[in-house]
Amino acid sequence: MHGLGSNYLNLRKLAALYPVPVIELHIEGALVYGNGFAYYTPQALKKNEAEVIEKTADALYTEIIRILKENNLICESMNIIGFSQGAILAAVLSARYPKFFDNAVLLSARLPDFLREFGQKKLSKDKIKTACFIAQGEFDPIFPVEEGRRLRQFFSLYSCVMPEYHEYPYGHKVSRQTLEDIYNWFLD
Repeated sequence: MHGLGSNYLNLRKLAALYPVPVIELHIEGALVYGNGFAYYTPQALKKNEAEVIEKTADALYTEIIRILKENNLICESMNIIGFSQGAILAAVLSARYPKFFDNAVLLSARLPDFLREFGQKKLSKDKIKTACFIAQGEFDPIFPVEEGRRLRQFFSLYSCVMPEYHEYPYGHKVSRQTLEDIYNWFLD
């Protein structure tokens, strides 16, 4: 899932990280934003962040299920990769549907405040079955490195698998080293 102002092609090359053949679903945001698309706009978050992001995540979940059913796709393993806004949504999906994804790759994201509250009220230790790889840039101007640490802490509290966490010496992007680390994580 792509970041704000990007499109489904942005992360397409990351499918090669899986050491086995995969069926790719690239779900593009429906809102035109800049030169690309968004799943929700920053202006919408001023209304009610929890409502906007939860509604978007639930719509994405419904769309994924619809695509799988319509195409008779039976998946042995469900994985999700997200960057920035897409990673925020991937984190929310992993928490709200704790048994749906086997693996989540969360690149340059943040933990929404409502998700921490959701965890405290609705999740217990070992509830989330999704294994997470979290990557955060040390110099990310959009989501400071502390945001990645908050994601790691959240998944450490509620996941049955300790998250794999990496900080990289760059900003809001994905480096070659990140790709190598993700590939090696999938192999383990």
